Amino acid sequence: SLLEKDIEALLATYEMRGYQFAQCAVQNLRIRNGVETDTMDISLEIDEAQRVTIDEIKVEGNKETDATVVVRETRIEAGEVFNPAKVEGIRPRLQRLNIFSDVSEPELYVRDRKNGLLIKVQEGSTNTFDGIIGYVPGAGVDQSGSVTGLVSVSMRNLFGTARKLSFKWAREDRSSQELGVRYLEPWIFNLPANVGGGFLQRQQDSSYVRRVLDLKTELMLSEELSVAALFNSESTIPSASDTTFSRVFRSSIAIVGAEIQYDTRDDALSPARGARYRTDYQYGTKRFTNVSSSNVSVQRFTLDLDFYLSTFTRQVLAFGMHGRELRSSRPEEGEMFRLGGARSLRGFRESQFVGARVGWTNFEYRFLLARRSFLYGFMDTGYYFRPEDKERQVPILKSEGFKYGYGIGIQLETGLGVLGVSFALGSDNSSFSNGKIHFGLINEF
Repeated sequence: SLLEKDIEALLATYEMRGYQFAQCAVQNLRIRNGVETDTMDISLEIDEAQRVTIDEIKVEGNKETDATVVVRETRIEAGEVFNPAKVEGIRPRLQRLNIFSDVSEPELYVRDRKNGLLIKVQEGSTNTFDGIIGYVPGAGVDQSGSVTGLVSVSMRNLFGTARKLSFKWAREDRSSQELGVRYLEPWIFNLPANVGGGFLQRQQDSSYVRRVLDLKTELMLSEELSVAALFNSESTIPSASDTTFSRVFRSSIAIVGAEIQYDTRDDALSPARGARYRTDYQYGTKRFTNVSSSNVSVQRFTLDLDFYLSTFTRQVLAFGMHGRELRSSRPEEGEMFRLGGARSLRGFRESQFVGARVGWTNFEYRFLLARRSFLYGFMDTGYYFRPEDKERQVPILKSEGFKYGYGIGIQLETGLGVLGVSFALGSDNSSFSNGKIHFGLINEF
């Protein structure tokens, strides 16, 4: 057994150097005569064969996606020496694109004295639409009802080129709504660099309107590691009818920042193993309009860490830690972070809590039904802190709290996309009748 392990290690060394078809055989065994009767001389014969290079890459199963998209994601140049470790990374990298429902392991073939890789893919649903519409009756006889809901449209493979475009509209109550659009252009100038941008507008009841225009340039240093430069332009506009007692002042912010991301997950939507780490730092200057105050600096810190571990057969443990912090001498509600709902603290309303410092954890134990479908139980915790503001005509008091929620949920891969539904109870009111049902389209952009 020791000899066999040595031979396997020897062949693995040859494979790493491109000799994929190398063979090793025992040529001669000879037991030494004399005192050392437990000693044997072994002669090995090695046939290195021809060094294997990747001369071509063939893609099968793609109907809408251009084959060049798959080829560029392999990060293998024509004529490159075969590297088993690099080839093994192709499948998870293609799965993280979130445009294929299945990707097979690349197969090495020889044809017409050329070596090549065969990659078989199965395209999934790349254009998804998700919508929930609700109606809230008026509180009184003279008050009309209002429409609430969420509409999300996502196209993750425009024209078969892996370009991405998404649109989102959400209305939480009668006077609060959010509108956003994002676009991503991958592999600029055929380099491992992406450029994306987006626009977001939020109307918060009758207090203010906040607009954000952002640009992100990302450089993929390796299969797992990427760095990005961030540029944001933000503006907050108080309501004209509530300028006296408004919770915010009219202001604008110009922000620059940097981001680092490390992702080893085997699948973006339903990982069974791996981790994802993302952090960014942003710095900017906020300028007030019609307010006797000097300009102030603004700093933001963001941290996300998700960890996945396969425990038993078809069971996965998922744990996440997330933090946000805003540092400014004059923090405004419009630029603070929101906590609560399906994406952070389940068991509470969407964006129920506001703070300059928020953090939350998500613990899930999943029972897999299919590759991207599973049942799970969960436990969420959350913390928020909002500093006091005495400079307003109506001072804002400091608020701080720790909350938790727990419940059960299900994620299903359907023809419309990957949908999630969960039922959660919160620490503020744990009665079953006050539980929250969270719906969501699971889509990473």
